Amino acid sequence: ALIAGYVPPKLADEDLAFSFGIGASGSGVPFHVHGQGWSEAVHGRKRWLLYPPSHTPPFDPDESSASWLHNTLPTLNGKDRNLLDDCVIGPGEALYFPSMWWHATVNVGEGVFMSSFEPNKPGAADRSEQRKTANKGNWA
Repeated sequence: ALIAGYVPPKLADEDLAFSFGIGASGSGVPFHVHGQGWSEAVHGRKRWLLYPPSHTPPFDPDESSASWLHNTLPTLNGKDRNLLDDCVIGPGEALYFPSMWWHATVNVGEGVFMSSFEPNKPGAADRSEQRKTANKGNWA
């Protein structure tokens, strides 16, 4: 019933994929990419970490976003620090992310969220998996 009554923002003429989430504090999604989209906070707050498509973030695909915040974020410098967009959205707020931007999320407290996004563009579906394969075993 919730999804059936949901009116997504107008993004494009394509079909949109939808994601509804309920998460505990500290849960989230590791860095990944796909088409442009919106994320709306229904309850609680969500921290967003974004990098432009031209800069692959330094991350271990097997590490949680909360672990990345604790272990990797404090060590960032240079482009890894300067290109990072870091923000928090709360109830009644939405975040737009452009197509193919790397992004990860972490719930700040318990949260309920709705997202709508365009499916992966050609050649994009495997970027996170390719990164995982290329770097497997190279993480401290």
